[in-house]
Amino acid sequence: MTKVKLDDEVLRMATRAAGAAGIPVRRWVEQAIRGAARPEIAQVWPAAVDDVAGSMSRQHRGYLRLVSPRAVVADTVLLAAPDAFTRDVVESRLRPAVAEALGRRLGRPVEVAVTVERPEAAVTVQRPEVTVTVQRPDTPPYSAVSSLFSSTTGTERVL
Repeated sequence: MTKVKLDDEVLRMATRAAGAAGIPVRRWVEQAIRGAARPEIAQVWPAAVDDVAGSMSRQHRGYLRLVSPRAVVADTVLLAAPDAFTRDVVESRLRPAVAEALGRRLGRPVEVAVTVERPEAAVTVQRPEVTVTVQRPDTPPYSAVSSLFSSTTGTERVL
């Protein structure tokens, strides 16, 4: 299950939207994450992004492309950002334009809520470290370094 952390503003919007829909907030958020509330957002989102992209800087278009729609529940569009910085940029600078474009495409005024949704953690399998010591039967149990010096002759061996 994907974990989503809602900041205070998104939680307030979700609470209002859930109240308007007559369902618990947790259920509203679960529906929004699954996209079960209204599937039309998947078709509307690319067109809405195109509508606002012409009036934005290249950086803002890049941030908007990192965001993905999750659902429309009541009159709130839930968007997922990959990190808090992207969420903050979309909320502080792009929200009015995005809400207006989405409202035009959906045919009704909407609010936009942006939350951080981290991708599922990759599974990392660590191989256990195995140390294998192989000793030839005719080799005494001392290190190769000590065999470079002969204690009987007192001279170094050159390899």
